[in-house]
Amino acid sequence: MQSPAAESTASLNAAFWNELCGTTLARNLGINDHSITSIKRFDEAYFKFYPYLIDHVIPQRMKGYKVLEVGLGYGTLGRRLAQEGAEYLGMDIAENPVSMLKQSFEMLQIPGDAVKDDFLNNNLESDGFDFVVSIGCFHHTGSISSCLNETYRILKPGGIAIVMLYNQYSLAQWFRWPLTTFRTLFQVPTQATPAQRKAYDVSSDGSAAPVTEFSSVKRVQELFSQFSHIRVRKENCDDIRLRRTTLIPRERLLPWLGPLLGLDLYIEARK
Repeated sequence: MQSPAAESTASLNAAFWNELCGTTLARNLGINDHSITSIKRFDEAYFKFYPYLIDHVIPQRMKGYKVLEVGLGYGTLGRRLAQEGAEYLGMDIAENPVSMLKQSFEMLQIPGDAVKDDFLNNNLESDGFDFVVSIGCFHHTGSISSCLNETYRILKPGGIAIVMLYNQYSLAQWFRWPLTTFRTLFQVPTQATPAQRKAYDVSSDGSAAPVTEFSSVKRVQELFSQFSHIRVRKENCDDIRLRRTTLIPRERLLPWLGPLLGLDLYIEARK
């Protein structure tokens, strides 16, 4: 049974993430419907923007295996996993991402399913999945550690978790919030400041994500300590800008700055 605080966080997240993560990208692409043509166009742009994602997830290895994805956004990764032959189930705390993915499965005639549920309060069977994939979701739930406990519980022995968390010590953190970032060297990083939350995830009306949590590589090793094998890699970065002028575009920075001081931590862990 959830505490009142956990229930409140879940309610806030359900409302915030009902606006599909990826809405800004869709708007920039001029996409304003959910037709097959628009979905395919969005997915192509999404994988182009995150060119390293497939290399971390490796969807082709999931063919014939039971896969749970937590946090769906526009459904791009879920469609790819299902297309590659995974026995796919998606889960999201908000209704619209679930509806979007299920509708796209029907239109594209892809086998797969999605459910609206709170991963921290789910009824999934223990030892039921070969893979659990969550890209950019667990750090918004209010408890990464609880998410990982659930991940461990529902994975089969030898099962693999693929998780992306925000990096506490990215270049963006040091550059934009140097004092706050420096202080975290002497204490366990906790919740993000309002300014950080808004810089990372913001809705169309300007609201920030209700909860955001950052992790260091050391913290990741602690959080995943119950797993038998852990691999952590850094990825992603922003343009280097001076005021409104782009000095070095993101595309040129991704190959070398991402792995050094990237925004995101990509973790693969085996049960």
